[in-house]
Amino acid sequence: GDPAFGQFQVCLTPNATVGAAPTACPTGVGRIQFGPDIFRQANTLSAKTLGIEFQAQLKMNNHTVKFIAERRGQDFNNLFAQNVSGDFRFDSVADLAAGRADEFDAVIEATSNEAMPALSVHLVRPAGRIVYIGVSSKPSLVDTRDIALKDITAVGILSASPGLAGAIASFASGAVVPDAVVSEVISLEDVPGRLEGRRGNNAGPGPKVHVDPRLV
Repeated sequence: GDPAFGQFQVCLTPNATVGAAPTACPTGVGRIQFGPDIFRQANTLSAKTLGIEFQAQLKMNNHTVKFIAERRGQDFNNLFAQNVSGDFRFDSVADLAAGRADEFDAVIEATSNEAMPALSVHLVRPAGRIVYIGVSSKPSLVDTRDIALKDITAVGILSASPGLAGAIASFASGAVVPDAVVSEVISLEDVPGRLEGRRGNNAGPGPKVHVDPRLV
């Protein structure tokens, strides 16, 4: 599915339901679901096969000599990550129309969709916290009145150095798989092109790139 579009679940009640459980509709009320589910938001499998074969034959006097060279290779790309684009739940049809999903204590916005920063403000509870990590190719418009009136703390993070030690430990243990966030690993020479918005031919759907100075 499109990594910029999450899963939506809506209780089929016409008016807002105050105090409803975040994960369940009222008894006897149905639910409609649309958008890629949390297991399909980042689920791709691709394979490339390359086969090269060279044959040559040399005849000399009563002898025949054959030369055969063959090379075959396969590259596989298997990406699977859950809940990359989010799972948004609405207590009623009215809440969906108003863009008022069940609220969360904190939201980490790590997509490349320019509409998600504003949506994050609506999804977080009053006095909650938002961490902006994703950077979109287009300007993201956020109404600061919503941030002030809900007493939200919004933080943008560009440098990962404060959490570097913990990130290394999580990657090493396998607790965190960065494939859904990191689209490709590039060299320093490729950085200007990425800053201009160009993506590599084999780039994944993630919004981030990793720069490895050792690559040439």
